[in-house]
Amino acid sequence: MASTYEYYMWQDFNNKDSNDIDVDCDIFDIQIHFHHVLEIHYPESNQIPVTTTHRSFPIPRNLIFSSDDQSRSSIMDAILSTTAASRDFIDLILPEVSSFALEMATHPSNKNVKVLTMGLLICVVTPYDEREEIDRALGETIQEKARFKPASKSCIEGLKRVRIDKDDDKISGETCMVCLEKESVGEVVIRLACGHVFHEDCIVKWLHTNHLCPLCRFSIS
Repeated sequence: MASTYEYYMWQDFNNKDSNDIDVDCDIFDIQIHFHHVLEIHYPESNQIPVTTTHRSFPIPRNLIFSSDDQSRSSIMDAILSTTAASRDFIDLILPEVSSFALEMATHPSNKNVKVLTMGLLICVVTPYDEREEIDRALGETIQEKARFKPASKSCIEGLKRVRIDKDDDKISGETCMVCLEKESVGEVVIRLACGHVFHEDCIVKWLHTNHLCPLCRFSIS
């Protein structure tokens, strides 16, 4: 599910952080407040904070009101890109943020303000459906149990036994992929329906816990 974004811009007349800015020129201070939360509805509705940041970007005010639209947008883009907001969201609000900054910087009432502070609050809410995660985990558990389902007693009793002949090139000298030991001439082995051959004790023990061929995952039951 997609995240939802909300944002709000304002001129901050009471920003105490502005007092800490050492200014040799008029400053335009952009204060970015970014909040990202997970919203869950199971077992109860709640919001879990993921990221909360507050950063200040003091820049010379003339970069705002003397720059052309493209340059001003580039400045704002660089600032907004320091947040964890998506690229699509930044592209969406960039013209409005740039326009708001220009309006503040050029407003007659702000002419004699040494440090002009603009606040921008961005809130991101990402839905998290825990029920889907639980269902997914249950599904994986069921699949895992199915994968390790033992073969039926009748299938094990009906296994085809063959004796390795010295002229049987397809079996003689092959390795049992359960115990990794070679199958020797004269030995009785089990040939599964898929054609793979194993020591009798090895494959019987295997099939008591798993109904699939160890090599090709062919179902024995």
